[in-house]
Amino acid sequence: MSRFGPAPPAISVTALSRSTSPSRSSCEREKLLHMRIEGTDGVAEFRDNDVRFEFSAKAAKKKRASDITFPLNRIQSVEYRPGRGSEGQLVIFARGYSGHVGAASSATIVVGPHQAGQVFAASVSAAVGATKSVAEVNAERAAESAELARTYDQTVRRERQEVREDPATATFRGFSVRSGRLWKGTTASWPLGGADVHLDGTTSSRMSFGRMVGGAAVGTVIAPGLGTAAGAVIGASARRDTSRRFLSIHTSSGTITIEYTPAEESAARRFADSVERSAAVSE
Repeated sequence: MSRFGPAPPAISVTALSRSTSPSRSSCEREKLLHMRIEGTDGVAEFRDNDVRFEFSAKAAKKKRASDITFPLNRIQSVEYRPGRGSEGQLVIFARGYSGHVGAASSATIVVGPHQAGQVFAASVSAAVGATKSVAEVNAERAAESAELARTYDQTVRRERQEVREDPATATFRGFSVRSGRLWKGTTASWPLGGADVHLDGTTSSRMSFGRMVGGAAVGTVIAPGLGTAAGAVIGASARRDTSRRFLSIHTSSGTITIEYTPAEESAARRFADSVERSAAVSE
């Protein structure tokens, strides 16, 4: 007995048929609606409405995966690939699994023996009407992804061209205001409707009493007799004023902070005024 329960009996093609012939009893038909095979990676189970992979602890850790449920109406392709030993890879490709309808993914579990794996895959394929191989489905998916990428690139190029052709009402430090949006170059933008603008300035070189005393000590050693005041001046001169200013724009899609120098104060205020006007018009 394994950790997954009693091992299933030997499986034959006839026994795995999902037929619901009237000649069979209801109990027999119920048994035929469920298939279960296990192997190194865990258990694969074919149930009424889905196929479930239950991974062993070792396989889950190795694959970094948790148990997966594939709804039958989402399965596109099923394959069993025999390995060198008695087990092989059962591969399922599905659009939507474990409740994530929009997802598309393939999953693999190592189970066996070969005959059971092949019959399992054939039975699932027949139930869902899958006629394409996993490779064919993956190729179609790759083509779809490539087409989506081309469409996206074309859209981005068109939008960037429109941005370049749309005159900016104001520009500052690589940012611009165009048609009710704040743009960073031509790649990123934020809506300005209802945006708030704040200007803030900080100074990073305010003198403290401790620095003055240290300056006085240095001054006394270097130039004896100059006194405390002269020493303080010498100590202070080693630390230059590096004032910093910030323009913060709070939009519905996030906050953008632009750093600028004191010399750019007037330009920053003009840009802030333009942002505020655009925000008011765009509300």
